[in-house]
Amino acid sequence: MTGVSAAARRLAPLLVAVAAFEEMSRDVTRLQSILAPTPGLGRALLRQSRQEAMHAAVFRGALRLTGILADCPPRLAAGLAQIRLRLDDDLRRGDLGSSMLGLHCVMEGLGSTALQPPAGDLGRLGDRLVPLRALILKQELAHPQLGERWIERIAGGRSELRVACEAYVELAEAIVDAGLDAFGGYSADEATYRAGSAAHLDRMRQRFV
Repeated sequence: MTGVSAAARRLAPLLVAVAAFEEMSRDVTRLQSILAPTPGLGRALLRQSRQEAMHAAVFRGALRLTGILADCPPRLAAGLAQIRLRLDDDLRRGDLGSSMLGLHCVMEGLGSTALQPPAGDLGRLGDRLVPLRALILKQELAHPQLGERWIERIAGGRSELRVACEAYVELAEAIVDAGLDAFGGYSADEATYRAGSAAHLDRMRQRFV
């Protein structure tokens, strides 16, 4: 890119965070595939892992296009680390249902919200930097659907899902707050993302708690 706009400076740290999340999703879905009770689910999770790897590469490429050296905002990095610890704990215990609820339903749903920016400077910049955004969004929208189709078939019981949902939604809310804090300066866009994230997390509570 020629020149560095204010929007690009604000977006660059969030591109780092999104790429880090996609890399985490790549690793977790690969591990989930090992726990899958059927070959079909195992193949679907491996396919998702490959998609997440592609998504991470796209966002890393978008960051390079900005020409900005950026780090993941500290609060956002801490929130992602907490999610990863919870997912890893579920996987160590062989709890595929809870891990899919956390990743596919709670977190991937937030990702889908983030990939649908309102019209404006950031939306136009996102389309320039991430020309595959529509494809990535289509795939990301399919990931929660995969989770919801399988979770209650593979979870140990309703109380297990309730506990997992409460924990993951609480972690997700912290990530939303951290991300919007780092996002600062675009009040209309921030309001749109906050409303979309809240609606998604409320639906998760209604569905699983």
